[in-house]
Amino acid sequence: MQPVLAIANVLRVAIDSILAQPGYAIYAKQNYPRPAGDYAVIDFLADNQRGWEQSEWTDESPDTSKETIRGYRELGFTITAVGATSIDNSRKIRTGLTRESIIELFKAMNIGLLTRSSVREVSTPLDNGWEERSVLDVTVSAIGTDEDIVGVILSAFISGTFEFPSGIYLQEINIP
Repeated sequence: MQPVLAIANVLRVAIDSILAQPGYAIYAKQNYPRPAGDYAVIDFLADNQRGWEQSEWTDESPDTSKETIRGYRELGFTITAVGATSIDNSRKIRTGLTRESIIELFKAMNIGLLTRSSVREVSTPLDNGWEERSVLDVTVSAIGTDEDIVGVILSAFISGTFEFPSGIYLQEINIP
């Protein structure tokens, strides 16, 4: 599965492209200096499992196998636009995420656009006035993967005793 930051980067590229403003979108919690002017912040919310994982086994060597586990995931992100154009930019982002060029960008990273929320106005009071902000949530799909190398059982010996009223029965199974 792609790292969360790689998926956030695809969202960043998409937002910058939709608004035709390179550098407009940044990642949350990265210790960046606060940008001057309008900008958007992309923040990871959640990674949800949907359904069950599927395991696939392949032989690696005579005494090991590789297990590859895959499962459907839904990843949530919040996009917060800041500045005088925040609401209009959020509305433009929400609509622009359905552009064919953006869908192709997502496909190239093996992610899919699932949902886009309403744009919400969440302006914040400051000491000298208000900071205009708006928020929308985006959910994308991806395939989560994991791999493990596992030792295999090369042979086994099973034995057991069964007691019946008519006697005792000894069973032995040898698997070479």
